Formats: sequence, C-alpha cells, structure tokens
Amino acid sequence: EIAAEIGRRLRQSKDAGASLSQNLNSKEVTTCFYAFSKLSPQMPEYRVFYEAVADGLIERRWQLEGLKAALVSTALADTETRMSDALPAVLQPALQRLSESEKAREEISV
Repeated sequence: EIAAEIGRRLRQSKDAGASLSQNLNSKEVTTCFYAFSKLSPQMPEYRVFYEAVADGLIERRWQLEGLKAALVSTALADTETRMSDALPAVLQPALQRLSESEKAREEISV
C-alpha cells in the first residue's frame, strides 16, 4: 500500500505540474526505490511507484552520482523496470563522469 500511495502521489504531483525534485530529493528517491526493490514478494502495487521513479529518471529530475546511481541502477535491474530507457538515463551520466576523470581512467581495468 505504501508503494502504491507514493507512486500515486508522484503521479499527481507530475500531473499538477509540480516538480518532483521539490517533493523528493535524490537521497529519498534512492532510499525508497532501492528498499522497495528488495522486498519479497514483489507486489503489483509497487509498479506504480517504479514507473513514476523511472519517468523522473528519464526527465533527469534528480542528480544521481556515485553510490546513488549504483543503487538506483541495481533497483531498476532487480525490478526489471524500464531497462531500455530509465537504466541508460542513470548509467550514461555516471559513465560519462568516470570517463572524464583521469584518476578513474588510470584505476579502471577491463
């Protein structure tokens, strides 16, 4: 019920034109999304929340760096949510920042 209510409120605030970034910060989104992704069994009601977060990720409502990007990416994969659009929206900026960091390039091995 909690996930469905959060998802419903996210949808309402989007429909009303309010910015989700004013309603939830990146830490709150990361914490809630990751926590719900680990619940078992996964309930259909959670999907509303997952989809609302995915919409926000695609619209870049939150800046996710480092651990936040990793946790949200994991939650997207665990819940199989919008792997073709939301996951790249999170991973591409994170990978871009890594590729721009000389220190990171030196430490990364493939």
